[in-house]
Amino acid sequence: MGRQRLRGSLTTPTSPAGWFWRRGAPLLAGVGAIAAACAAGASLWLTDAAARPWTAEQLIDAAVMATAFSATLAACWASHRGTPFRSLHPTLSTGCRRSEVLLVVATIGACIALAAYWLDLGFRHDETLTITSYATQPLAVAASKYNVPNNHVLHTLLVWVAHQLGGWNRVVLRLPAFLSFCLLLPALWWFVRREYGATAAAFATVFAGTSPFIVSYASAARGYTLLLLLFAAALLGGQQLVRTPKRTALWAAWAAAIALGSYALPLMAYPAAATGAWMLLARWRRCGRDEFGPFLARTAAWSAVAIALAGVLYVPVFVAEGISSYNAVVHWWPSRAVTPAALAEHPFVLWRLWHRGIPAWAQGALIALVVAGTACAGRTCRKSGTLLPALVLAWGLLFAAYPLLLPPRFAIWALLVFLILAGVGAAFAFECAMAQAARRPLLPSSRRFLECASALLLFCILSSSLLPPYPTGATDSH
Repeated sequence: MGRQRLRGSLTTPTSPAGWFWRRGAPLLAGVGAIAAACAAGASLWLTDAAARPWTAEQLIDAAVMATAFSATLAACWASHRGTPFRSLHPTLSTGCRRSEVLLVVATIGACIALAAYWLDLGFRHDETLTITSYATQPLAVAASKYNVPNNHVLHTLLVWVAHQLGGWNRVVLRLPAFLSFCLLLPALWWFVRREYGATAAAFATVFAGTSPFIVSYASAARGYTLLLLLFAAALLGGQQLVRTPKRTALWAAWAAAIALGSYALPLMAYPAAATGAWMLLARWRRCGRDEFGPFLARTAAWSAVAIALAGVLYVPVFVAEGISSYNAVVHWWPSRAVTPAALAEHPFVLWRLWHRGIPAWAQGALIALVVAGTACAGRTCRKSGTLLPALVLAWGLLFAAYPLLLPPRFAIWALLVFLILAGVGAAFAFECAMAQAARRPLLPSSRRFLECASALLLFCILSSSLLPPYPTGATDSH
């Protein structure tokens, strides 16, 4: 093969996800259609006095979302049925690699420009609290005061440096969060590129770079984009460790990424648990039971190193505020009671708030792409269905340890995983469309042209929710 590489491995003729496309996808599409009919009927029956917990308008949006989900998943299933999957693995020549670089640079550049447009907005509530109470105080205060969890300590220290260099300039004070976003996009692209291929990486980058919720924190002096960057770094390290687990330096870097993420927000416990669960699941499915034990032992040992390192970083906080200050991140949030009904509704609430301002039909189509992406095989373990189950497992274990309905910003790391899977699903749909078009050459023959045109169209559609006068996701930046 020389310098040539396989372009991707979204699925294979013998993929374990084959059962899903035979039975699961049409079944889910049917369930979505039934849910749409039920929601539409309930919106007609519902009166204003009975509008609890859903209003008629919300039920109509739910019906539209379910319809779009059903239609998108059914379209993926229909196009999948006649696709010769061996044709979805073309080799990647040097010329294609140049155009791939051009595509990723253009995509990342456009997303960065979109976020940069909002850097000079007025300060929002939690930004003001972070800057005035911590980042513009003496260094000892910034590194040790933790009366409320607005002090994302690592990010605060970076803002403190920015303030020393640039004063009270809004753009300067937001640079640590913005630069974290700028670095997040190529890290995300590289992870998805290695796991699912170049097309999936391009689409996933567009989804993440145009997400109103993520962009709102890219243009706010808060530590959430720094958390996402360190989460992506842990995923990249874990991806390589699953394949080559005896690299001590890489384990140390992986532990350092988790520790630094914890130093930014103790919330890093969630993405760290998701990363570890994904690594263990991928290793099990890649190598089987015989080689799983040593990998589990290494993961546990280096996780302990990460926890110890995070504890060392928080020593100034413990000395100044006491050990109990570390628990503020879970004790301060006035979450409603965790009832079965609230727990069942919580994913829908999160999804709606994450995508506020995005049309209901687009949200439904996005969910369908997440489902399709979950059914695609990754390169690390050559099996489908690892990333989303790892997220659910990690969240479930931490919820069992401390029941908490995470507010949207605390669950931003899960949003990133969903957008990765949506990018994979979009690439899967693109590959199926290309295979169908090869039978009926009605479109231009250049695959790269169509891929770039699709990424551009997707960017234009998604970025419309971030147009002036204000980015939708930025209205509540607590």
